[in-house]
This record gives sequence, structure tokens and C-alpha cells, in this order.
Amino acid sequence: MTSPLSVTQPGSRNLYGRCAIIRVSQLPPRQPPVPLAPIPVPDKLPEVIIPAGAIGIVGAASPAVGGQGPRLGVTPGLRASFRVEQTLVSVPNTAIISVFNLAPQTRKSVQMRNALFTLEAGYIGDLSQANGEPCLPIIIKGDLRRVQHVRRGPDWETRFEIGDGEFNFRWAQAIVSFIAGTKLSKVLKEIANQFKNYDPNRIDITRFLSMVDSPNSSVTGFFDAFTQGYSYAGNAMRALEVLLPGMQVSIQNGELLALKQGDAAPAVHAPLLSPETGLLDSPEIGITTNYGGPPPLLKVKAFLFPQIVPGTLFQLQSAQYNGPFKAQKVIHTGDTGGQAWWTEIEAAVKSAGQP
Repeated sequence: MTSPLSVTQPGSRNLYGRCAIIRVSQLPPRQPPVPLAPIPVPDKLPEVIIPAGAIGIVGAASPAVGGQGPRLGVTPGLRASFRVEQTLVSVPNTAIISVFNLAPQTRKSVQMRNALFTLEAGYIGDLSQANGEPCLPIIIKGDLRRVQHVRRGPDWETRFEIGDGEFNFRWAQAIVSFIAGTKLSKVLKEIANQFKNYDPNRIDITRFLSMVDSPNSSVTGFFDAFTQGYSYAGNAMRALEVLLPGMQVSIQNGELLALKQGDAAPAVHAPLLSPETGLLDSPEIGITTNYGGPPPLLKVKAFLFPQIVPGTLFQLQSAQYNGPFKAQKVIHTGDTGGQAWWTEIEAAVKSAGQP
């Protein structure tokens, strides 16, 4: 069986020419929580104020990149590191982004307020232009959980902890009631809209709504309508999980997604992962503890590969495993002042990949 997608072959990937951009967007104040919500909501959520704009983070062999607007005291050559962990479960994807030796006045200016972080990373060949500013592939986009300044020997580390869709996951509430005969699709759309009602600037539900409306949607395989009506009061994400058993509901870079177990996210191209495009070491099959269940995942490591995200297909070419695979878990690790600049993938076999 071959992949139904066309395969794209990226350029050469290595430790040279790597670069990253951190973007900080100032957002309007969030909407007040839904009244009478059964889950307690704090009066004020942790927030962060940082000068909006792009922060250029460069390695030894990379030119400076970044916008012309206000910056977080970053100069070319300043060291930064990140670890991003992404899965297809509903719990938010996470990132820890560290910037070292910011100016003292910059560290003091960091305080709590609404902010949305976007981490872009890749290689010089990945750079493009959008609205007159340099852009790289997005690694993660999410809400700031907290920020810390830590002294490590002679260095100051400013550590940002990010959660993808964190605020919406925790605090978007659904209080709904429908009569008998109501379509499942109508209930799903109403609950999904609660994410936008909570804060319209932090999450995109467009693709989820399109999936619900599609006549060939995986959702239609459950049931068509509620014979005795439906009512719910509680966390919106939890409601979607209960209504969509057997589906992977998650937030990926601020976008609400639902994939049927075994299905991959719609895409036009499947990136090629081979020794020529950055594959490191030999892919290995993980250890299974669920005998009789799905086969164990394949573990793959490559130079940083932002184009591979959870839920997407990629084409693997190696000495032992070949064929299309679906990424289930992705960990991106990078350090502009060290050796780390790679992606680790746990992937489900989409065909008989083992010869």
C-alpha cells in the first residue's frame, strides 16, 4: 500500500544554518467565565506582558532574524533553547522556552498579562516572508503558563512555560440543553462555539466545524440524533471527548481538531524523512504492554523537522522501515548554543512498513 499523498522532499538538514523566532502577541482581555459554571474559575488568570514583536534567536552560523518592532532585549547570537512536546490527547501540548542573559531592565519588564507565544524554528532555507517579516515553520503556538528568571552560574535564564490552548482547555465552559431529536452535529457545533465565546483570539474551530458538517465525517458513524434530548454543564473539552468516543480530540497550535483513531489529518503533501533529509540513527519499534491491542509505535529521530506534527502522515525511507506513518507524538528539542536541534517522533504504522 502506498501513501495517497504526494511526497515532498525538503532540503538538507544539519546543525548549520539553524535559526528560530519567538513571537509575542498582546491579546485583548479575556471574556468573563460563564456564570454558574460547575468548575470554579479564578477571577484573574496568570497573564504576561512582554513588548509585542518578533525576537530573533540565532546560532553561530545563522544571520539575525526578527521583526522591526519592539523586542525583548534580544541581540544576534543570544542563546535560546526549547523543548516542545506534542501529542493527540486533549491535555495541552507543552513547551519550555529559555532565553539566556536578557538585559536586566528587560527581565524586570516581564510581568503578568495576556500574551500568546509562537515559536518558529528551522533552517535558513526555510525562511520566507509574510507581511514584510521573516517567517519560519511554527513549532508551537500557545498561552504562557508562567515565566521565571533563574541564575545558573554566570548566566541568567528566563524560562517561559507554554501550554497550547491552555486557557480554553481549562476554562471554556459549556452549559447546553437540547430537546429530543436534536442532531449530534448541532450539539457538537454549539459546544465547540463555547471556545470562541470564552476567548475568540486564542483558538480556531473552523476545521472542526467543517468536519462536523461534512457528509463523510467520521462523526456520523456514532449516531445521528439524541432520542431523549441532551443536557450538559461543565468543561467544553470534556464534553467533546465524551460525545466522540474513539476519536482523538486535541488542540494543535491553537486549532481544535478531532481525528478518528487510525485516521490522519487531511493534507496535500507528505514530507519525506530519509537519511538525505535528516533521518538520524535507525528507527526502532517500541515495547508494547498491551498484548492483543494496536502494534507498538515506531520511534524515529531526525534533525529538527517542524513539518511533522501529531496527526499528520510522513513518508519514511530507511534501511529497515519504509512507507507512510502517522505521527502520534512529537518532541522538538533545540539549543542555539549547543548540539541539540532534533525531532523525536513516535509513529503508528500506516502500512506494512517492515520488510
